[in-house]
Amino acid sequence: METKPLPERERINQLTFYLNISIRQLAKIVGMNENTFYHISDNSRFGITEKTATKICNNLKKKLGVVVNRDWLLTGEGEMIVPSTTPSPANEVRKEPAQSEINWQDKYIALLEKHIELQREYTACLKKRMQ
Repeated sequence: METKPLPERERINQLTFYLNISIRQLAKIVGMNENTFYHISDNSRFGITEKTATKICNNLKKKLGVVVNRDWLLTGEGEMIVPSTTPSPANEVRKEPAQSEINWQDKYIALLEKHIELQREYTACLKKRMQ
């Protein structure tokens, strides 16, 4: 049984879902007006042109390292992502955090611990006042 290619609006939506970004973020990454993508994704008279498909593919590869199948963007046929060249953002192996990230995480945990401590003190104070 042959499956029908996705409509253009669904292709843009599926791509943003895969990348876990909004249409606004896609437009910024690609360097295009976000209204163009909204018009495509809301099924208006605009479609994905060859120029748009090329720009999407080139910029996603350059800026995110994701290789999108240009033919899929234009026709809906084939795979969305060129296999074996692009790691899935959802399955990407997390690198060891940078030192600055570790410091930020430690600071965040310390802040949460302080918040919990203050919350307990506040609760105890309220209990005393109610008695």
